[in-house]
Amino acid sequence: MKTRFLFPHWAKALGWGLTFCFLILGIIYMVRESYFPNLEKSVDWLTIKIPHKLTWDSEFLGTTENNLLDEIITVGLTLGLVLVAFSKERKEDEWVAQVRLESLQWGVMINAVLIILATLLVYNGAYLSILIYNVFTALAFFVIRFNWILYIKPLVFKRNMMPLV
Repeated sequence: MKTRFLFPHWAKALGWGLTFCFLILGIIYMVRESYFPNLEKSVDWLTIKIPHKLTWDSEFLGTTENNLLDEIITVGLTLGLVLVAFSKERKEDEWVAQVRLESLQWGVMINAVLIILATLLVYNGAYLSILIYNVFTALAFFVIRFNWILYIKPLVFKRNMMPLV
């Protein structure tokens, strides 16, 4: 089977490494106010000045400061999840392609359901936070389901189907 638009198999290991590192860094960044109050000061070298006309501010003159740590975490986590999700398997056949398609459909549907539930049940700043986290849910659910069907489910059922002696 010819697979187009998939990364080589070695990219999956790189993707897992990026995902793990940036997921840990993202969790630390989320709880920084409670446990790490000086985190942004320690990475002050990542702060840049942006002209107001390039932001959504109403002022046209002057600059605003932005710490790039959250952008770096978002790009790193997204890149890691994309590499994990769209890397070839060692044995890429029709069944793997079917599982990949079904897992992608599951991920998108769960993502849509979570957006609808958040829209109906959550308001104000919490809603914006949930939408930010929801950027990663489609890829995360895809990766979880794809790897579950491909690797873990066969092990569980193989163990349960052992004949009794």
